[in-house]
Amino acid sequence: MSIQDTAEYRALRRALRGDGYVDVTLRGEYVEVTSSGRYVETASGGYFEETEEGPILALPVEQVEALLVALATDARTTHDKTFLAALLGRLPGSPGLPILLEFISTKGKGTGDLRCASLVALAKRIVSAGGEAGDLTEFFVEALLGKETYVHEYAAGCLAAVGDDRAWEAIHERLTRQLTRAGSSDTTQSILVYLARNSVGHPDRTQVLRTLVERFWSRLDHQWVATYLPSLEPTTQREPGEPDPDFHEAAGWGRKMIFLTGD
Repeated sequence: MSIQDTAEYRALRRALRGDGYVDVTLRGEYVEVTSSGRYVETASGGYFEETEEGPILALPVEQVEALLVALATDARTTHDKTFLAALLGRLPGSPGLPILLEFISTKGKGTGDLRCASLVALAKRIVSAGGEAGDLTEFFVEALLGKETYVHEYAAGCLAAVGDDRAWEAIHERLTRQLTRAGSSDTTQSILVYLARNSVGHPDRTQVLRTLVERFWSRLDHQWVATYLPSLEPTTQREPGEPDPDFHEAAGWGRKMIFLTGD
């Protein structure tokens, strides 16, 4: 029997096709799937009415992930795919990886939300697993350096949270061009965090980053730099023999921000 023929698949599909909001909550080795609220149509449009959450399913993590992957594979609309990608970002397993990478690689009109949701979902799964992106960094880099500006902010946030150092020089060059031509943008802080995280243990990179911050100091958020990258402030005096910074404040900001995005 295929997964599409199971009662669990049909129950989750009905919930997703309804007017309510479906959520997944990880509880140890199990996932609780709930539905709440309903959309009420009115003459002037409509509104979302809050209701008490009702349980749909409570199953092992791998079973819920398999159900979400099957639903995402079968989904016909970009809206449904986007919502399912976001749900997959809440789970820690590996079966959802191929469909997320497929969605990230989707091109064409109207696919921006899907790509953004999938990038963030992938980054969340990597953070939850306690690691860095490794080879998956390439997907975030491609999205940031690509022509679709709509996804740049999301891709930069993902790099800040989990990207490894393979693209350090290319990302540094991109930030330098951006600050030279147009000043700070929505991606600036995330790119600075990515560069800082991947400068730990590389004094030469740290110095290059200090030089960049000093050069474009007038175009940066001074308070943000003082809070998350204090060692890069131009006024910071370093003592002889002082160890290079570990940029832990910036790393924490990057991980925190990815979980405030996309839900």
